[in-house]
Amino acid sequence: MNLFWAINRMNAVAADKGLETSELLKTKLLDEAHAIAEEDVRINKQIGMNALPLVPDQATIIHHCNTGSLATVDYGTAFGVIRTAHEQGKKVNVLVDETRPRLQGGRCGGLGAGWSFRKTRARLSGRHRIAGSCQQASIAHQ
Repeated sequence: MNLFWAINRMNAVAADKGLETSELLKTKLLDEAHAIAEEDVRINKQIGMNALPLVPDQATIIHHCNTGSLATVDYGTAFGVIRTAHEQGKKVNVLVDETRPRLQGGRCGGLGAGWSFRKTRARLSGRHRIAGSCQQASIAHQ
């Protein structure tokens, strides 16, 4: 999830001068948090559906960084593409890597992923390191 996008939305609700009681503020903040979560899941599932035609029926995909349910609300961005492909019956093997200390992104992103060492046919990467947003993903065929 794009953390600053969510924080900005919550701050906008908190700044509403029309929220005169703490109970009303609490209710509106909780409503906005639920709306952000639902929107994040919807966006991530749409990323998966949009990328589905780019994933071969049998693919080994390198997944770099943590773009799964621990980085987003539920479904995942680049990992969501893998989930969608699997849910649609494609045979997907996943290679999970990481460059940061202790491989935390690889370990988190690998939750629920199968491990295989076959020829790589597609690569997925969250573009947050370049574009500042986990909402973008790219696929490259080899």
